[in-house]
Amino acid sequence: MTPQASCKMQDIYNSMSEEDKQMVNDMIESKVSPQTISDVSKYAKNKDKEGLKQYVKEKFTESEIRQMKDLYNKYK
Repeated sequence: MTPQASCKMQDIYNSMSEEDKQMVNDMIESKVSPQTISDVSKYAKNKDKEGLKQYVKEKFTESEIRQMKDLYNKYK
């Protein structure tokens, strides 16, 4: 992940309502483990966008992915 992408994501998160932040946090916290953090870090370090997309598809439901996309589009 580029520094610009990381800053953009942080800006979007910072602009979210508390309710929307809680929704995102709840979704992510339900999936987090030490292995998850390690896996995601490797994708980011290697700038493997496609690998990260596939990982997300495997770990999150279609409904959760749709909710995250909706929130992204709401605040971008």
